[in-house]
Amino acid sequence: MTEEGFVKISRKILNWGWFRDINTTHLFIYCLIRANYRDVEWKGIKLKRGSFVTSLKHLSEETGLSQREVRTALEHLISTNEVTKRTSAKNTVIIVNNYEKYQSSDKVGGTKTAKYRQGTDKAPAKYRQGGDKVATTDKKKKKYSHPNRDENTGAAPGRSDGAGLDAQRKPVMTVEEIRAFAATVPGSDDYLACDFRRGFIKSGTMVPADWQEVYLRFAAAGKDRQREFLDLLEKGAYRDKWGCVD
Repeated sequence: MTEEGFVKISRKILNWGWFRDINTTHLFIYCLIRANYRDVEWKGIKLKRGSFVTSLKHLSEETGLSQREVRTALEHLISTNEVTKRTSAKNTVIIVNNYEKYQSSDKVGGTKTAKYRQGTDKAPAKYRQGGDKVATTDKKKKKYSHPNRDENTGAAPGRSDGAGLDAQRKPVMTVEEIRAFAATVPGSDDYLACDFRRGFIKSGTMVPADWQEVYLRFAAAGKDRQREFLDLLEKGAYRDKWGCVD
């Protein structure tokens, strides 16, 4: 799953016809978050910004809804033109209509349109919801105790290159890298790749330098073995082997 950046949801959603339908609202917000925020290519399929590949089974697993509930909620969203569904023999592509309303582009015609770009720049307090106080700038705060403060890259807050971290703590498996590598592994997909990466983030276990070999073995295992590995990983069972980021 896509784990980067943010989406914008207007308070006008309170007046949306489906807002009180919990399943439909839940699925729609999931679609907004799951949609790719830029054009990508996945297993030879070209996906436009605002769309993503999925299946009824994956939607059910990711949202916690039953497949019947997902099907009904999806029909609601399609009926009011919130999303479009394109189904083939191999997969289903969900397209969030009017995606720009929820996720403005960084650039249009080569010119920056968003002063604070997705997942990189820190907005001052006056632009934050609720007008929170500006974070302290005490020089003692320069060293970051946890390299996953920015969970998208593992970098120090506001940086995407690992600056502010010890050399051995710099990220060795970004979202883009794991998804690109997973696309070359038979039987693998974005969901499996993101579950694998998320397990390391949740557990605080260091990502091994040979993570690609580890992922190959992980992807080749059956579903029960994969779940067992993720459960053990999230419980910190491999910290003695790969180290701890705390």
